[in-house]
Amino acid sequence: YSILWGIVFAETGLVVTPFLPGDSLLFACGALCGLGALNIWITIPVFLTAAIIGDAVNYAIGHKVGPKAFESDTWFLKRKNLKKTEEFYGKYGGKTIVLARF
Repeated sequence: YSILWGIVFAETGLVVTPFLPGDSLLFACGALCGLGALNIWITIPVFLTAAIIGDAVNYAIGHKVGPKAFESDTWFLKRKNLKKTEEFYGKYGGKTIVLARF
């Protein structure tokens, strides 16, 4: 269970690990719970805490590092694109966050 927690935490909470198989892992563990190989009452809190704590860590990293990353333009991060993104979320933010989940 600790390995499952670590994978979901890293996939959710560390900026450089979004390639980890979070969604696939959830489905696989759901199937294993259905077969009785994993205990669902342990699996649910493991995934919930990993995702919530990972999300908070990722937010904290972005809050601290984000402004510094845009102090000057780089080949990857451009202030012009940040401004366009902020305008987009200012206009469509609520709808976008909800619809992006699907």
